[in-house]
Amino acid sequence: MERWADSKASPGSPGSLPLAQLSCGASQPTRSRSLQANVFSNAQNADVLVAYGAKYNEAIRAGQYWRFVTPIFLHANILHIALNMLNFFVLGIIIERIFGHLRFLFIYLVTGIISIIASFAFAPQDVSVGASGAIFGIVGAYSVFMLVHRKAFRRGGIPVIIWLVVVIGINLGLGLVIPNVDNYAHLGGFLSGCILGWFFTPHYVLVTGNDQTQLKDTHRLARSWPLALLTIAATILLALIALHFMGG
Repeated sequence: MERWADSKASPGSPGSLPLAQLSCGASQPTRSRSLQANVFSNAQNADVLVAYGAKYNEAIRAGQYWRFVTPIFLHANILHIALNMLNFFVLGIIIERIFGHLRFLFIYLVTGIISIIASFAFAPQDVSVGASGAIFGIVGAYSVFMLVHRKAFRRGGIPVIIWLVVVIGINLGLGLVIPNVDNYAHLGGFLSGCILGWFFTPHYVLVTGNDQTQLKDTHRLARSWPLALLTIAATILLALIALHFMGG
């Protein structure tokens, strides 16, 4: 999640592979008021990002609530989207296979929205775009999956858990030293991913039948639709609370 502090910005008009294609299609590799292309620069024109649907508190408070969603599919430049898509394909494809298409999509979108809500609440001066909050969300859900199923992995899954802690720590640490990184969105995505992972993580058991042993998920999303609806309602309530305290 990248951010720009720009007080002059003004509101403008409005399965893993499809998500990646949406994000790539929304990349905005422009900078400065002259719109000179510079795909590796962080000095982006905040006005352009806002026009495409970036998180911009003033616009959200004015009633443009779709900006809690659209920043997930926007990126500042080619380098920004390349790094996010690298993480998305390295981690997302594996996690999608574990969680299933619908559950993965649900967690990705909900944690992405919550990451924008966190940025709205704790980084009100910043214009933010990017999918990294949602990526942190699915990593959080995967972390919980590893904890729940640690006995099924070699050495209790400790090497993978340590690797996840290191990856998360490095990314959050870089956000403290690299400008234009919205760590509030990252934290919001990760923490909400851990919570959703706890409630929606698949529970696999070995089932023997027809001379074959297969893994069966006893906690399918289809059986958890009331909880999914409650999660959506809770996310909307969280946005309303943030709007209330931020003067929306």
